[in-house]
Amino acid sequence: MKQALLCALFIIPTQGCLAAKALADETRLHQWLVQPKACIVQKLGDTCEIDINITLPPLPPGQYCYHQDKQRLICFDAQAQVSQLTLSYTQTIILTLQNQANEPFYSQKLKIKTRESKKRVRRVRDPWSLF
Repeated sequence: MKQALLCALFIIPTQGCLAAKALADETRLHQWLVQPKACIVQKLGDTCEIDINITLPPLPPGQYCYHQDKQRLICFDAQAQVSQLTLSYTQTIILTLQNQANEPFYSQKLKIKTRESKKRVRRVRDPWSLF
């Protein structure tokens, strides 16, 4: 990664730079991607129901499960990956992919955003003062 940065900064077209760029591209292709990462509700405390699209890299053979915080949602085999979920939550959660030994493979924080602004507490100033 450091070599790719140096290549980008100094624009040196060498064999090492090309290999570093190819490795960076390959790493980007094999990442877990969850979209969207936030849900918008009218006010804090409202329930968010959202369809999540998940892009998974190739997984080793075995069983995998999605978890919403600590609660198991759905399990699947590595060859029949589940790429869409419908989630319902009222506060920020963590979506996790775990293998059959309950070891986390990937995780993503899913936030709740509100349309209403938070209440602002204004200090009431007395109309008079001693000084």
